[in-house]
Amino acid sequence: YLALLDDSGNLKVEKFNKDWFSLGEINDVKINSPDYFQAEIAFSQQFFNEDSLDGEDKTLNYNSWAPGEPQLGRVWSIYNWGQYKGSKKDADIDAYEVFSYFKNPASAISPKAGGRNLIAVIDSGINFNHNDLRSKYAMKSAEIIDGKDNDRNGLIDDRWGWDFHQNDNQPWDDIGHGTHVAATAGAAENGTGIVGLNPLARMVVIKNGGKEGVATSNSIKAINYAISTGAMIINMSWGGPVYSNAMKQSLAAAQKRQIIMVASAGNESINIDNNPIYPASYNLNNIITVASTDFDDTNSPFTNYGKRSVDIMAPGSTIWSADYSGNSSYSYMSGTSMAAPLVAGVVSYYWSNKPGLSSGKVVTNVLKAVDNLGYGNYIKTGGRINMAKLFNIKTNPNSRSANSRDSLTGNKTIEEWQPSNNNVSDIGDTKSLVIDSIKEIESDSITDNVILFTKGKRDRSLQNIRDLQGYIRTGGTFLSKSVHSVDTLEELNPGFGILNFIPDTSEDDKLKVLTSLFKTGLVSKIEMDSQMSYF
Repeated sequence: YLALLDDSGNLKVEKFNKDWFSLGEINDVKINSPDYFQAEIAFSQQFFNEDSLDGEDKTLNYNSWAPGEPQLGRVWSIYNWGQYKGSKKDADIDAYEVFSYFKNPASAISPKAGGRNLIAVIDSGINFNHNDLRSKYAMKSAEIIDGKDNDRNGLIDDRWGWDFHQNDNQPWDDIGHGTHVAATAGAAENGTGIVGLNPLARMVVIKNGGKEGVATSNSIKAINYAISTGAMIINMSWGGPVYSNAMKQSLAAAQKRQIIMVASAGNESINIDNNPIYPASYNLNNIITVASTDFDDTNSPFTNYGKRSVDIMAPGSTIWSADYSGNSSYSYMSGTSMAAPLVAGVVSYYWSNKPGLSSGKVVTNVLKAVDNLGYGNYIKTGGRINMAKLFNIKTNPNSRSANSRDSLTGNKTIEEWQPSNNNVSDIGDTKSLVIDSIKEIESDSITDNVILFTKGKRDRSLQNIRDLQGYIRTGGTFLSKSVHSVDTLEELNPGFGILNFIPDTSEDDKLKVLTSLFKTGLVSKIEMDSQMSYF
C-alpha cells in the first residue's frame, strides 16, 4: 500500500502487488480507520532500510505485533504520524518502536520480573468486564470467595482488590476514570481494541474514591494494601492542595520498599513549586511527577508545572482508552491523569525487562530518557518521555521528525507560566489538619475518618495501635456505638493508624471518643481527613 495525505487531510491509498505494480486506488479508507494505519506501516516497512540505521545491536524492525490492535491508530501517544488535525509527526513517546523491536510482548518480560510487572492502580476502580481489561486484573490465590478472610489481612473476600471508598470487595468503576487510566497503562494485546504501555502487566485494582471525591485516609489505606500485594509500581492520578503528614509518611514507607510511585501533576495550569499539589509535590525520590503534552509536542493548556516538583512530561491530551460504560467502549479523555499511567506502564515494562535494577536506578534512567522540548525552566527534565531511548533502541533519523525543539514557537501557554520561587518546600500548611491536644478540637470539624499518631518510637507504634483497638472493644457502649474500626496499616507501619467512625455518628460522640483516646496516653496527635480529586 502507498498512503498519500495532502495538507487538507485528504487521503489517497493505492494498492500494489509484491513487485510494486499498481493494482489501483482504494477509495474507502479513511484517515482515522485501522486500514489507514495498516497502509502506513506496510509502506514504512518497505522503505525503511535497516542497514542505514545508527546502532547495530538494536536496530528498528517494523514487523510489529502492535497493528493487530484495530483502534491503535487513535492512540497518538504510541505512534503519531500526524493523523489528527494539528498533530505533529513523531510527537509521541516512540513506544511503537519498542513494540516493533520485541518479537511479542512476552519476549520483553524477564522471568524474574515479579512485582515489577504488577501495577497498583489506585483510582475509581475498573470495568472488570471490558475487553481490554478482563484478563488484566490481578487475583489473589490465597483468597477465595467464601465469606472469610483467608489471607488474614482484615478484608473479607478481597480476591480482585478492594474498594476503600465503599469498604467492600467490589472495586467497580462508577465514574469512568479508573477504567481509562488502567487501560492506558496496561490494556491487553488481544486484537480487540488498543494496547497499553505494558501489555503484559497485571493490575491490582484498588478503589480510593468516587463521585464524591477522594479521601486522603482511603488513599493511605490503598497504599498499605498495594504494598501487601507485592506491586512495585503505584499509579496516583489524583491529588489536592492539602499537605498530609500521614500521606507523606505512607509514601516514604512505600519508597523504603523500593516501590516506584507515579503521580499526576494536576490540571490547574499552576506552578506547583509555589502552590503545591499532593502527592505530586512530596519531596520523595521514588515519586515521578508527570505533566501533560498535546499531540503537537507542546504543553497541554491545563497542565501544572514546576521545575523542582514536576519531573517529566507525557502525552495527556485527547487520549483514547477504555470507557467504563460498555465492555467494548472507548472514549477520549484529557488530563495529567492520562499522562501518569502512560509513564507507569513504561516504567513497568522497562523494569520487568531489567529486574536487576534498583528502583532508584530505574527512576534515574526514566528521567534521562526524554526528548528535549525546551521546558527546562518549568520541568525538571525539560521534556517528554521517550520509551525507545529508555530501552536504548535506535530509531531511524530519516523516517521520523526531530526529537527536540529549538524554541518554544507555537507553545500555547508558556508566556503565562510563572517562575518558581527560590525557596521551595514540599511542606504546606498543616495547622487545619494536625491537632496536638483535645483542647484544639472543634466538634464541627471532626471528619468521619481520623488519623491517630501514637506516642513513642516507631517500632512501638503498631503495638500502640493494637492497644487502642483493644481499648475501644472493651471501653463501653459509647465507644462501640461510635467506632467502626481502627486500621493498623501493618504493611506500612508508618507510626499511625486510622480511626473509622460509624456513619452518622454525632459530633458530640466523635468528640467524646477522641477525648477518651487522648486520655489513654497512647495518642500523641491526630490528623483530620482531607479531600482530593481525580485529575
